[in-house]
Amino acid sequence: MKFKFITGFVLGALLFGSIGVYASGSNLIEVFYSIKDIKINNESSMPEQEPFIYNGTTYVPLRYVSEALDYEVEWDAESKAILIGNAGEGQSETTESTDTPLSPKLIKDVEGPEMIELGKASVRALIINYELIRDLNHFQFNFDEGNPVDVYVTDDYIEKFGEGFAYSEVGDMIESISQYKDIAPHLDSKKTLDIFFYTDDSDLLPTDEWGSFSNWDDRYSEILINGSKLAEFGDFRVDLTHELVHYFDLQYEFYEVDNMPIFENYWDASDLNWLFEGGAEYGSYFFYDYDESENYQNFAETTTLRTETTFEGYDENEIGLYGIELWLNDDAPLDSFDDLYDYSSNDYNAYFSFYWFLVEEYGYETIYDYMEYISDHFKASATITQGEKDEAANKFFGMTEEEVLEAWLDYFDYFDDYVTPVYKNIDE
Repeated sequence: MKFKFITGFVLGALLFGSIGVYASGSNLIEVFYSIKDIKINNESSMPEQEPFIYNGTTYVPLRYVSEALDYEVEWDAESKAILIGNAGEGQSETTESTDTPLSPKLIKDVEGPEMIELGKASVRALIINYELIRDLNHFQFNFDEGNPVDVYVTDDYIEKFGEGFAYSEVGDMIESISQYKDIAPHLDSKKTLDIFFYTDDSDLLPTDEWGSFSNWDDRYSEILINGSKLAEFGDFRVDLTHELVHYFDLQYEFYEVDNMPIFENYWDASDLNWLFEGGAEYGSYFFYDYDESENYQNFAETTTLRTETTFEGYDENEIGLYGIELWLNDDAPLDSFDDLYDYSSNDYNAYFSFYWFLVEEYGYETIYDYMEYISDHFKASATITQGEKDEAANKFFGMTEEEVLEAWLDYFDYFDDYVTPVYKNIDE
């Protein structure tokens, strides 16, 4: 799809979405709602957001006018420009879509510090109430600053998956994620990160865990990787990257303890999964270049793998959105981001595709600016209406929450045939 940019004074007459009675700087302005009808191509039509007159200029929602003229409208967060319609003859062409979603270019050959083998060690893990775990294989990654990242691997893990698989890449993964996100929690001397690799045969470490990230006091972080569980789904390096992205995301303001009650009020805690888990899935796909190293080859030879590994399986036609099928079949409402959780069956792939859509359409930083705005403008104790949520969504995405979700479904074309299940099992 091709677009042209609309900038400058054109925006003074046509606004992109609903309008309140407050101008910039929160100054009260006087407007007149005296427009009774709008005719486009001689057909009467009025937008839901009522047009008004201010200082002799008529203001009409830009999306309403553009779509009434069969032009699509999008917001380019990076250039702060509105993109309208298909570029026709004589129009400048600035953005061209492809048949598949865009993605960040993988940073090739990122090298973190070398892994240092330190022999056997005993360590206390916070995740199991600081109990002592003995005879773990201890490895370490030393970066230029901050504390080293400590990796502990059980003998049964090495016996089952081979020496070096996944854990030898921790340094490269951290360095790669850091380059994408432009933050470096591993260089903070007040923070620590311990990573445990084990199997269901390991003593003390929780066998009901698959992969998990935990943090205490914003200082002590632990990641658990249970190879027995995760190997059922193939190459679980993607799960390790997923948990490392959580470690990085912890640095953002909205993860702070004081801010979490605000988000639990804005959405409830579980409804935040589209951000937390969607972001981690996005990072596990895009933020590290998985190669088929010797360690991987050994793993593949000794493990029953699915026909495609997770990171190979994620493409435009294979993102598992089976939970949303419930919404399609039952004609349930998808009016707000809360509904995304309710009708996704807590499916990480649905969160991933939604997060992916937002990044591609509005830019990676826009999501975090949006969340920071929420933490700065709302309170944990106050009632937050859907209208206020839609106003915030309009500010950053140019649409209400419902409209954003509709655009997401349009972005992925799985929903043309509502009879065929949209989830694809890559075993088949």
